[in-house]
Amino acid sequence: MTAGLDIPPTGPAADSPTGRRDLPRRFVSAAIVAGAVAGAVYLAGHDPSVPGNAPCCPFRTLTGAYCPGCGTLRAIHALSHGDLPAAARCNILTVAAVPLGLWFLLTHAVRAATGRRPPGLRLPAWAGWTVLAIVLLYWILRNMPLEYLTWLRPKG
Repeated sequence: MTAGLDIPPTGPAADSPTGRRDLPRRFVSAAIVAGAVAGAVYLAGHDPSVPGNAPCCPFRTLTGAYCPGCGTLRAIHALSHGDLPAAARCNILTVAAVPLGLWFLLTHAVRAATGRRPPGLRLPAWAGWTVLAIVLLYWILRNMPLEYLTWLRPKG
């Protein structure tokens, strides 16, 4: 027995909610969640379609082409009002990514509240490459001058 000895914990126990090393992670997680909630609340109350409520896409301004994110703010505005069809017309990729984004925010909220990281999503490397390929393909197709691909362009 080691009665009377103060040995600092190491390993996972050191990152407990009461451990000092965990505080910066909790603050970062809290800041991520607070920023996302503040942005969503702002977008819920301010229509990005109205000039002055949101910045213009720099890529679209410089090139005249749509980036993969064009229409995202309008899609989030529509989602915050429960209008899934309008959100999909603005940016279908954003609508598809919302569940993953909500999972990301939930894990950060749990970490901010408890100091513990909940189990994350374990995806194989090919999944990341597949997502990258989908985004690039979406980017290319929404800018092609073909009538049957105009549904990929942001509306609103």
